[in-house]
Amino acid sequence: MNLNEWLETNRPKFGSDYEILFAENVLPLVAALSLDSIAVQYPFQDMDKKQRYCDFVILENDDVRIAIEIDGYDKRGTGMGMSHSEFIDWQRRQSALTSQGWYVLRFANTDVRDNPQHCAEHISLLLKRSRSNRSNKELSAEEKKRLDALTKAQVEAIGQLIKDNAAIKYTVASFKETIEHLIKDTSVMKYTVASFTALIFGLVMLIVWQSERFRPVAAPSALPTPQSAMPSPTKPAEQGFAGCLIKGNISSSGEKIYHLPGCGWYEKTKIDRGHGERWFCSETDAQTAGWRKALNCN
Repeated sequence: MNLNEWLETNRPKFGSDYEILFAENVLPLVAALSLDSIAVQYPFQDMDKKQRYCDFVILENDDVRIAIEIDGYDKRGTGMGMSHSEFIDWQRRQSALTSQGWYVLRFANTDVRDNPQHCAEHISLLLKRSRSNRSNKELSAEEKKRLDALTKAQVEAIGQLIKDNAAIKYTVASFKETIEHLIKDTSVMKYTVASFTALIFGLVMLIVWQSERFRPVAAPSALPTPQSAMPSPTKPAEQGFAGCLIKGNISSSGEKIYHLPGCGWYEKTKIDRGHGERWFCSETDAQTAGWRKALNCN
């Protein structure tokens, strides 16, 4: 099975666009990796017998057991990052995988997007070390040093992810508390319009900075779709309404993504109204309703 066939077979299992980027841009760079040894959304149970799924695993007999998770500060798409309960759940997943003999690699979304070569190198070195138990051939001193450096960088990246999440929550909570005090204060009129505007402006700038920092980009393999190539809005839409051709899909992870005609997955995306999916007549309508554009739509 070649890479394209493997991607097509596993595409319905991917839980986010970043998992697709990882499969398309990182896995092909991993040295001596057989696609037959990779499983997507691998099922396992935690200590409480709760059914879980790992984004990717590499399994070769009993020598190689590598679990790979692709993480973002706001994986649920709420705009608020992880809640306390989600953070606890995140830690329990990690503990369950480790206790079952898996070596867990966690890559931040931004590393998958911006540093695919480093991600692939980390996996390659870990594969070589795991296979050394079978071949009795250990890593060289230089390879061990490089693996340690990559592991340290990965831990620091995930740690920064958690800090950023906490900073966003603190900022939102502080702003909410400030507004509540303004409302309750009987002398609220002493605050000038200028000072209140400055407060609002500061929050907006923070939100813009955070959104730009974590804004996903389209996969390099995606081809741009010019607006002129879109069908005429008067042309009847397949299974939709006349003039409403934009497909509002909800992924398996609950992420709301819309696809324009001509984009990579437009034809394969089916709209299930019972699942909350819908058609849109314009991108503005889709964005107002809480959907975002697919990464492979430019």
